[in-house]
Order: sequence, then C-alpha cells, then structure tokens
Amino acid sequence: MRIVILGGGFGGLNAALLLGKKTQSSLCEIVLVSDTSRFVFRPSLIWVPFNNRQVEEISFPINKIAEKVGIRFIQKKVASILPKERKVLCQDGTQLVYDYLIIAAGAVPDWEKIEGLKGNTASVYDTHAALQTKI
Repeated sequence: MRIVILGGGFGGLNAALLLGKKTQSSLCEIVLVSDTSRFVFRPSLIWVPFNNRQVEEISFPINKIAEKVGIRFIQKKVASILPKERKVLCQDGTQLVYDYLIIAAGAVPDWEKIEGLKGNTASVYDTHAALQTKI
C-alpha cells in the first residue's frame, strides 16, 4: 500500500511522521511530496526581520527527518491530481500512483484581494517575505 502526502509544512510533515512511525514494520510506503526541501517553523519567522533568528535556525532539511522513519521524500511541484486514476502528476512529468492521498498543501495569501495591499505592506508569512522585511 502506498500513501502519498502532498505538502511539507506542519500538516504534511506531521502526517508523514506519524504514519511513518506506525507503519515502519509493514509493507506500507509513505511518500512525502513538497516543492521545497526544507521545513520552516513559520511561527518563528517573526524574529527574522529583527535579526533575532536566522532562517537556518528555524528550519531543517525534510529528507533527514523523513529518512529516520522510513519515509520517501520527493522534492517536486505538483501539477495536478487525477483522483479516478489515483495519480499525482508533477510538473516534471513524474507520476505518483497512490492508494491513499493526503493533501496538506497549506494556503497561499491573495495579496491582491484588498486593493492597495500588494506592494504597500510588509509580511512575515513565508521565508521570502520575512527576509524582504528585514531591517
């Protein structure tokens, strides 16, 4: 049995780690797919602009922790999901067949939703924004 998990943030990584620990001695394969190679502890991003933390201090490589519990980690961007075929298609053409799929891809802010917000505000929503906000 193969369980594919989309998303390397809190939800995806926690699901993968819990399932990985519970299925280590079984024939179950856990595959974690994320478009980034590092997990970032986002609540600590607030400290980055003030130089109280560096991004490296609040993040770690996903593959290292995944390996510890027997999870297969794949760094790829997902292009589409074909639920009837039980497949995930990645942008590079890779196809991942699954028995079960967990989608924990998180959210993306829509800065253009409020007129005047985009380009006129600072954010610590993600690593890129926190580094741009740095004083």
